[in-house]
Amino acid sequence: MTKTSDISGTAVSVLTESLDDYGPMVALAIRRPDLALTPVLRDPASSLPDPGPAVTMHEFLHDAAPETVELWRHFQVLWHRWAAPLDSFHPVRWYLTAVTDGPHREVHRSVDAQLQQLGRVREERLAAMARLLGAETPDVAEGAVLGWGTPEWSLPGMLLAARTGRPYLWEPTAVEAVRAAGQWPGPLTLSFPHDEVTVEQIAQLATSRSWTARGRLADGLALATRPVGFLTATSVEVLSSVVGRQLTLDLPLAATTTSVFTGLDTDPEVGPDSFLLNRERSAVGYLEAMGGVNALFLSGHSREDLFHLGPDALCGRSAQNVPFAPGSRLPACVHDGRCVKDGEVLPAHALTAPVAFFNSCNVMRLGGDGAFDPHFTLPFTYQEGSGVAAVGSRRTRFGDDNVELLLAERLLRTGRSVGEVVRLVNNAIPLWGREAPDYLVLGDQQFTPFAPGADRAQVATRPTDGQAVEVLCTDVESELLELRLPSPGPDPSVRVLDAVGPDGQPCDTDLRTAIALEEDGSARLFVFSWQTLRLNSLSLRVEPVRPHQDLVQDLGRVLTNATAYRRLLRTYLPGFDNTEQELRARATALTRRRAESRTAPRALREADAAADDLRATVARLDEALCDHLLGRIASGAFVWLEQFESVDGTFQLTRHLPPTVCPYCRARVVLREYRHDYHPQAAREFALCSTCGNVWDVAGGVHPPIALGEDTARRGSEHAQGVLITNNQDRPLRGAVGLRLYQADQHGVSVTPGAQAVEVPPRSSREYWFTLKLPDGVPAHMEFLRGFFVSNLDVSVFQRNLWIKPAHDDDADRPRQTPPPLTVWPPTGTVLSEVMTRRHP
Repeated sequence: MTKTSDISGTAVSVLTESLDDYGPMVALAIRRPDLALTPVLRDPASSLPDPGPAVTMHEFLHDAAPETVELWRHFQVLWHRWAAPLDSFHPVRWYLTAVTDGPHREVHRSVDAQLQQLGRVREERLAAMARLLGAETPDVAEGAVLGWGTPEWSLPGMLLAARTGRPYLWEPTAVEAVRAAGQWPGPLTLSFPHDEVTVEQIAQLATSRSWTARGRLADGLALATRPVGFLTATSVEVLSSVVGRQLTLDLPLAATTTSVFTGLDTDPEVGPDSFLLNRERSAVGYLEAMGGVNALFLSGHSREDLFHLGPDALCGRSAQNVPFAPGSRLPACVHDGRCVKDGEVLPAHALTAPVAFFNSCNVMRLGGDGAFDPHFTLPFTYQEGSGVAAVGSRRTRFGDDNVELLLAERLLRTGRSVGEVVRLVNNAIPLWGREAPDYLVLGDQQFTPFAPGADRAQVATRPTDGQAVEVLCTDVESELLELRLPSPGPDPSVRVLDAVGPDGQPCDTDLRTAIALEEDGSARLFVFSWQTLRLNSLSLRVEPVRPHQDLVQDLGRVLTNATAYRRLLRTYLPGFDNTEQELRARATALTRRRAESRTAPRALREADAAADDLRATVARLDEALCDHLLGRIASGAFVWLEQFESVDGTFQLTRHLPPTVCPYCRARVVLREYRHDYHPQAAREFALCSTCGNVWDVAGGVHPPIALGEDTARRGSEHAQGVLITNNQDRPLRGAVGLRLYQADQHGVSVTPGAQAVEVPPRSSREYWFTLKLPDGVPAHMEFLRGFFVSNLDVSVFQRNLWIKPAHDDDADRPRQTPPPLTVWPPTGTVLSEVMTRRHP
């Protein structure tokens, strides 16, 4: 046979039977990329699955050109010399020797000089390695491969780095690797023995380049600024197969996927290149029938050794015949000879897709100990078959209606690497409000299985009067829509304003949204569905806060008051117990719809309807309570303080507050604070003037209402009396207000209107006016004018003295003095914080 310098020019896998054969073949593959050689370590007696088309090392050398065989022999000599008892195999020397071309002596001199240079570098060692390889300014966007631990484990990593054009550095320990990782700003693949890293170091490495997020849901979370992959396995043999598989795949692959969502009861329509197995179809038979798809997305219950597929299971037991150490924690299949599941069991190494995403519990046991021996770990076992990259979490997870994996599937179809997909999903998780970002990549983060899919859309944005942004997308045919938001706000929401299908008709596409935070304060808005988006137009509104937040805060107050004042409210409002239960149920429904809207904007429509209904219910309750209290004061003696302190009996005096002045007569006012014994957040402030006897009695956080108008009225006429309601909050203040003359019914005094609906914008005040009609028979003396302002079942009492005079009186023609300014005080206690001066009208 005639020998040539190039066997075929196409990728070829070469099986090596021992580490002593694998090491030199790795060096040969690195030195001679033209050979398209990919060595794989595989013992002849291995129980691992068939690696696929490959030749043995001896078959390869038999057909190789003489210069190729000679170079291999040189690497063999070096390997055995450096692996001798009095010498050592140094990964960095081996890597530099492999990547440096030229005569052997010159190569060795060059490598010696490079090692000396590198040995003097203590900071940014990966960048220094890149410069040694000829890059004056390292292209950090291309990424790097960093290894540590037992030297033999470095071989697959250095092969991957060389064949993909990335610098490679090996450090002796994980501690030194953590330091080096933090100094490299670009994407990073970490290659190491699976048992030479701790749980804490995994977390440090995953966020070695990160930023601390701010905002209600993301506050304090470390979010990654670059993709990170953990390239490891249960043995060098398996790891060499993973790297060899990645390097020999004919990329890009056909974008075919299967999603297994074991908790999904609906059956949404997916694209022609996708399969969806919901709860009804979650079984091994269906999964096997999907055939050779290239990416799997599995969401459901699991442990590290087992993924539940209805009655069946995906099994994480390794195909390797390895002895277990004494005391190893092993599952039932070892102890009892059968699985804990009664159905069919599919080994994870039988899966044919090169990429698998798991949204399940405890599946990614990187670092530290797991529940079982590492050879019963689903992702590790998946690597033994066709797996190149697996994604999962190390801990128990609580998923969010499968949207995490749905987003991952759409992002993968945009031609992004697995690592960048995981980074974006992790950075989107906080604003969904259910989980923390901790997906990890087992494999090379740079692995990019699919070419970019459909990506056509015309996007225009328009800021509104407030902080919201409106987005109009036209001529849409895209795997997902992506929009950069300069500042998403602390708790953003996305509302669909309008959607028009390809036929020009309005459509109700089941859209999903995600907002991934970025270090510069901006965010990426993703809009996607179960298949490629095809729309004539889509109009969205992005707001910086969740909708109906004011109502949620008001409902919190309503429900607190319903509990704290229940004994009183049950006697005041017929059927209050049923109303309260219905209110709580509706509030729960609103909360659920608001939570769903974080991922599914169509839920906002249901949230809007629930909010309107709740707001109307609270308004009716406030008005009914206000009417009842007004009726009580008009008919006879009624003191609110006695009601909550004595009749209810669960409110107690907690402290005396510094005195202030009366807004009506300027005399000294005594202040006291009351709190509920069992619900201390239900607080009240009671004030009593030492001269005129006027009072205010308000709930904590409510500004005392102030009576406006003349303090003198005449019999047989009408008298205008106003109430000033001040809102010192950052949200609208709503409720009902009314007033009555003390024991008005006895003398036929009427007030119109009755209880008025109140709505005061944030940080402002409004006046509400009433007309008192005083019959001729009303006694000409001083009487209390008492009113109630009820907001979210908070009762605020205000009172002033009203002097009633005959229709004709000697004082009638006297010139009136201008009343002094009315000061609304800060009562220096728990309620008020502002001073406002106002004159009587």
